[in-house]
Amino acid sequence: MTGAGVPLPTFAAAEELERALGCPFDPGTGMSLAAGVRADDLEAEPVAAYEAAWAAGLHEHLVPVAEGGRMGSFESLLAVVRAASRREPAVPVGFGSTLLATAPVWIWGDDAQRHRVAELALGRAWGTAGISEEAAGSDLLATATRAVPTGDGFVLNGKKWLVGNGGRSSFATVLAASEPSFGLFLVDFEALGGAGVRRLPKVPTHGLRGHDLSGFVLED
Repeated sequence: MTGAGVPLPTFAAAEELERALGCPFDPGTGMSLAAGVRADDLEAEPVAAYEAAWAAGLHEHLVPVAEGGRMGSFESLLAVVRAASRREPAVPVGFGSTLLATAPVWIWGDDAQRHRVAELALGRAWGTAGISEEAAGSDLLATATRAVPTGDGFVLNGKKWLVGNGGRSSFATVLAASEPSFGLFLVDFEALGGAGVRRLPKVPTHGLRGHDLSGFVLED
């Protein structure tokens, strides 16, 4: 806070989110501490918490201001994420997986890609960063997924496993080997209508049991 009792610009969005979410000790709020514990005990997706986060505009902070969102700085984003994390950790982890999918598009994507990903993210769609693989783990040079160039794009084949939002994502940023080296490829699952994509089941975890940690297979 400033001396006049006004929140610093970096933390203004976090304070706004806190007010929108209500008291975390009130079991009647969508993202209460009690509801988070209950959902984790049941290994259930915290649907009410996600709805509360969307209603409070948390997803808007994943999209840069230039693309129609509210991400003005990393520090402001971090403050917002902290405010949500202390209530229900599965929520910011799910949104974080989307952030990992969108970040390469904000940095390297063309105008059409940036517009499409902004449209999806602002429309409450989940994204996934298809990087790790079962046989390779985080060894990027061992990536087995392949992208073969065609006349108007690429054909991808491979399996991405243990990735956040793997089963529920509407789009993905996928690491694949191509010529002359590796590349990151934007895959619009929603536009494909499910064609060429096989979802893998959620993996049980000791913590964050409501988070979608799973994978997917790309088949042509």
